[in-house]
Amino acid sequence: VRHVGDPVLAAVAGMTIGATTTDTSVTLAGGTQLVAAAALARHAGVDTALSVATTSFIADDETVRMNELANDLSLDVTVTDPGFHHRNHSAMNPYIAGEAKEGVGMGGALALADRAGISMADVREQVVAVYDRLVVDESL
Repeated sequence: VRHVGDPVLAAVAGMTIGATTTDTSVTLAGGTQLVAAAALARHAGVDTALSVATTSFIADDETVRMNELANDLSLDVTVTDPGFHHRNHSAMNPYIAGEAKEGVGMGGALALADRAGISMADVREQVVAVYDRLVVDESL
């Protein structure tokens, strides 16, 4: 990791190791990068329960092999499908096209929303509202 890895991996693995020493449950929110952090934690001797919350875009990508990785590392996996295919919008279309799969803990945020009883339709509407507020149409 020191020579060719992303320093974030070391930081996340370190926080994971620290949290597990205090019996704090850990859910890593993201895709393959967070699975790599889990692998580092396992390599460092963490044998307590770890979970990963990701999106259906990662879980459905056959090149990722998320279930295989999770099994190899004894990770519980929560997969949430935001249902972006229900809405034609420039914020969601890159996910549908396979150009994007995760992003800044989206899998974890979706899992928390689902656990709180927030519908994915409501999540999609908020994505559209925030995107439209932040992105300026440059064609005007």
